[in-house]
Amino acid sequence: MKVLHLTNELSQKNFSISSLILFYLRSNKNKKNNLKIIASNISNDFLELDKKNIKTFKSKIIMPTSILFNLFENLKTYDFIHIHGIWAPIQLLSILYCALTRTKFAIHPHGMLLDQAIRSGGKHKYYLKKITLLFLRLFIRRSNNFISITNEESQLIKKYFPLSKVFLVPNPMPFDLSSNNIIKLKKNFVYFGRIHPIKNLAFIIKSFIDANLGNEWCLYIYGIKDDVEYYKYLKKISKNHSNIKIKEPVFGNEKQKLMKTSWCNILLSKSEVLSLSLLESSAHSLPTLSSDKLDLADYDKFSFKTKMSLKNASRKIIEITKLEAAERVKIGRKVRENFLKNQKKINYSSVFNKIYSHIYLKDKDSSYFEYGALSLSYIFNFFISSILVALFVLNKNYEAAGDLGLVASFFITITQILSGNRRSLILSDPKNSNYVINKTLIERSLFAVFLLIISFYLYERYFYIYFDLNRTFILTISSLIVIQWINEIILVKRELQYSNSYFFYLSFINILYLISCFFTIYFFEINFIFISNIIYIFILLIPIAKELLHPFVYYDGLKLKNFLVKYDLSYFSSFSIVISGFFWRLIVFNIFDKSLTGILYACFSIASFPGTLFNNVIGPTYVRNKLSLTNNLKMIFGLVFLLLSVIILKIKFVNNVIGNFDYFIYIASISLIGSYFMVYSLFIRQKLIINREIEANKVFLIDIINGLSITGILPLLNYLGGFSWVIFSYLLASIISLTFYFLLSYKK
Repeated sequence: MKVLHLTNELSQKNFSISSLILFYLRSNKNKKNNLKIIASNISNDFLELDKKNIKTFKSKIIMPTSILFNLFENLKTYDFIHIHGIWAPIQLLSILYCALTRTKFAIHPHGMLLDQAIRSGGKHKYYLKKITLLFLRLFIRRSNNFISITNEESQLIKKYFPLSKVFLVPNPMPFDLSSNNIIKLKKNFVYFGRIHPIKNLAFIIKSFIDANLGNEWCLYIYGIKDDVEYYKYLKKISKNHSNIKIKEPVFGNEKQKLMKTSWCNILLSKSEVLSLSLLESSAHSLPTLSSDKLDLADYDKFSFKTKMSLKNASRKIIEITKLEAAERVKIGRKVRENFLKNQKKINYSSVFNKIYSHIYLKDKDSSYFEYGALSLSYIFNFFISSILVALFVLNKNYEAAGDLGLVASFFITITQILSGNRRSLILSDPKNSNYVINKTLIERSLFAVFLLIISFYLYERYFYIYFDLNRTFILTISSLIVIQWINEIILVKRELQYSNSYFFYLSFINILYLISCFFTIYFFEINFIFISNIIYIFILLIPIAKELLHPFVYYDGLKLKNFLVKYDLSYFSSFSIVISGFFWRLIVFNIFDKSLTGILYACFSIASFPGTLFNNVIGPTYVRNKLSLTNNLKMIFGLVFLLLSVIILKIKFVNNVIGNFDYFIYIASISLIGSYFMVYSLFIRQKLIINREIEANKVFLIDIINGLSITGILPLLNYLGGFSWVIFSYLLASIISLTFYFLLSYKK
């Protein structure tokens, strides 16, 4: 899975987010090509990452169109987007994009949903954030997955997004826990973190001043200037106090040394999801004075607490200064021991990858009932004309069946030749799926219009006199087959999005359509089916039109100009598969009499159906989702294989093939044995393409060679042994196909 981490800033200022991303990246060094970072700003003194894995986009409320599309282009190439933060424009735009395109993503607020965090920045920002939250709640209703740091944050997320799925993952400890050398303590109170009103630094300074400790005790604020005006205010209120210093931030060994030598860390934030400063202080035996409103007992049980009033805070500061050095050291040791005891050793690579997989696959792990709905949608989309032919035959309307079969075979042959293995290619490369889907959708729509115009002209000009069905029915069924060809791309897109509800809906529509056709054929005038065709076409056109009217379709679809060149063999592959079957029919028609021709047509059609069904309908999804057959199904298939073998032996050696019906059963059974080999060969083929076990063009080349080989099997067997050998054509073709694909997989 290709994962993208997106945040507003990577720096020491944003250390909790930055350290988490670094932890994850470092634990996935072997997968660095599948990881990327997008940020608005990146501090040069912070990152140690390969520059090619980092991309910057300036976070502005209004981005230029080129930058916006560039951002979206980066987003669409990844399977999963991990969004750190929520308020910056780059974060909001990415959330909206992911929700619109149904890209799998998770929001990691990092405390930004805390009440004080929402209120920070003044009233106008407060109301803007509230409106944004309301909008997001409505917009991402069906795809809201969150990652929280604490239980408190999980509850806040549930408050704003009650339908959300929340994964609790504590922040990592990005500091050295191994050494704890005792260094002589200095009478210093320290603060490490951002200079921002939410950190309540003015309150800390006033409390320290109110404690009136004299110059013996000092307060050092090592802060990142997150709010310049607030920084100026702090300098103003502390300028007359020489024992209060506001200094530049410190990191690494210097910071650790200060923590080991200081008397107390002070953290009286208005709001705090989980302070890394507190955790790092605890790791280095430095107790913390914190607000009693902050629930940090799991991490710091032995530090100091105070009520958030000036009087109480100053009194607590005085109390801490009266500790003996030995007592203070003892408290520090308890703080460290408690921290280490409760420190959760987390494999962030494993934890986050499990979360990504869960979100990515939560709809994928569908029941076989849901898989059945998906398969049924593809079956109807591919075989609807064949089902109608069967209904005509059952009604003994052979003329109409013949007309429909002729029209359907023409359009199906053309569209299948031009399909270019698109479904398998799209499923094999999810990162470019949107791009390929959009381009293919445009191509098929344009060609469909061209094909229908030419076909309708030829029909009206030359061929309408040869058909018993009225022209309205012929025109609507032709349009339906071509539109189903376009609709295949919509189905693939829904499959990638795991839209089970869509497949249930479409299966329901397909069943209604067939019921209406059944009643029309058996109880009304069959030509009235065109009414059902028009309604059905309209329903299929709605999702197609929605996709074609989306502006991103044309942006994505027109950008990759060389795609057809890159995958030119895919079209020759589909052509060779279709045309080999056509040549077989042509050869049989010219060699044998009609009775034998009919038997061979029927037997080969029956035998090829499982392979066609697997290759065009079931197989790609089966392989992609790594489904497996149940033991019961394996047993059923084994019993069928055994039964077919018994039938073949009985007819051959007992009945001695005495009649046409015996001929039919005998040849059909032999050919169905070949179905086992053919389906297995196609299974290997789909695995090679979809799982990208080998370059797709190598598979397509084998398709072409295999198609040419199969084409020559039937005339060769007829030359060697006549009809008695021809009946083994499909079985032999299946074995040859299996050999080709097995050898290709073996060499990979």
